[in-house]
Amino acid sequence: MVFTIAVAIAAAGSAAEGLTADGWTVQHVGRSNSDYTHFALTGNQRGDAVLAWATRGDIRVAVARQGRSFGRPVIVPGSRDGSDPRVAMNARGDAVLLWSYFDHTYVAPPETRDSDCCYPLRVTILDRRGHFRRVQTLTRKGTDAWVGGYALDGTGRMGIMWCNGDEWGCTTSVFFGRFSGRGGRLGRRTVVARNAGGLALAYVQGRPRALLAGPRGRYTALFETTRAHGRWGPRTLVAQGLPAYFWTLTAVANASGDEAVVWQPDYNAYGEEPLYAGIREAGGRLSIKRLTQHPRGGTPAIAIGPTGWAAVAWPGQAGLRLSVGSTYHRFPTAPYLAASRPDGGSVGGIELAVDRSGRVAVGWEGRRDRRPAILGVIRTLDGHETHLGRLASGFDMHIPDLGAATFDGHGRAIFAWQHGLRLDIARTVAR
Repeated sequence: MVFTIAVAIAAAGSAAEGLTADGWTVQHVGRSNSDYTHFALTGNQRGDAVLAWATRGDIRVAVARQGRSFGRPVIVPGSRDGSDPRVAMNARGDAVLLWSYFDHTYVAPPETRDSDCCYPLRVTILDRRGHFRRVQTLTRKGTDAWVGGYALDGTGRMGIMWCNGDEWGCTTSVFFGRFSGRGGRLGRRTVVARNAGGLALAYVQGRPRALLAGPRGRYTALFETTRAHGRWGPRTLVAQGLPAYFWTLTAVANASGDEAVVWQPDYNAYGEEPLYAGIREAGGRLSIKRLTQHPRGGTPAIAIGPTGWAAVAWPGQAGLRLSVGSTYHRFPTAPYLAASRPDGGSVGGIELAVDRSGRVAVGWEGRRDRRPAILGVIRTLDGHETHLGRLASGFDMHIPDLGAATFDGHGRAIFAWQHGLRLDIARTVAR
């Protein structure tokens, strides 16, 4: 299987990157041995980008610097038996790489329906010079871990919070965390919260700040807590009155501490419950809006840009729907179609990115000319549509559950996807 990170450029495209489709240029980056590979993509305003994926029993990364093409993939040291990579990048171009690994505590016999155990966490930093820092193991052997948030600030401080669990999710109501100084060496495990779940983590003025969800009476409330001088401070109430149960509850945060949240309640209506979203500036009030009464189904995608603009995308009755808001301009009441030429077919995985001016890049699994396709579009704040294109077509394509999209500092969007047995991970760039 071939990793084709496709680079899509708004104009004519680069001959070096080759393959073009509807104004988007495709670059092949690497290979995988699986027809459903987990991968993650991130970038910064300087134009750097990192793609990480699991293949052949380890984690590999490909790096693009200052808007140039991706280089040759390299194996992450200490990533044997790795899976589910995650990645975040700071403004300097340093990237934190986080992944699960199989520790061989229990290998399930093939004749049973048991699952292998267990999958602890490991982390390293790939610095802006291309060097890997020491690999650190976050959790103990014999435990599964579920990540609730991770971040890397501009000085090299990093933090990760997680809960212990099993293949289905968290089995305890305690969220742990480990945090480092500027050198990247993680300190001891601390308890971030009890009887609450972690949603997002960001460094604000050099201090880790966690967004949490926990019970408050018969409902769910959102809280915030900040770590200072080695201790977590008291919880600050962010929002209350949220439902007790959810189909989905997802939050994102940017480097300034601005946060956006999307959720769909679970009222036993089989996914017909309304979809809500909220946005707040760092330390401010959460502005909540109902986006739609009857989403078509599927998991919504959410992203936030460096200046506080945020976007939510979800499958609608006539195609992919999109709503854009900011910390000073809440989500509108009338979301619009992501593309002016919807085909009305089913929408699969969604990838989403927002830049500092509020432009939104959306990629999704859809259909074009009655064929399955990966589609991409850029939307400006005034609703203007640019670069609506079919990035790939054919069967057996997918976008990962967490999405894989970013903007670089040159105003170009980058997408990633997988295409069939020839694993296509595409980097698409548009001006």
